[in-house]
Amino acid sequence: MGASLWNGDFNHVQFLAEDAGYRQYIHSLHEKNDWVQYGTAILSQYPVIEAYGLSF
Repeated sequence: MGASLWNGDFNHVQFLAEDAGYRQYIHSLHEKNDWVQYGTAILSQYPVIEAYGLSF
């Protein structure tokens, strides 16, 4: 999730979470099509019990 054709099919959220040592990350997509996927992410050291995304 989060990887797009325009960014080299690279998941930035996963990379940042792993590189920073965060155990949990949530990524909600606001746009998803053949060319792009983007949205909002939260990185956390603690378990995320519940999360949801809302496109506006």
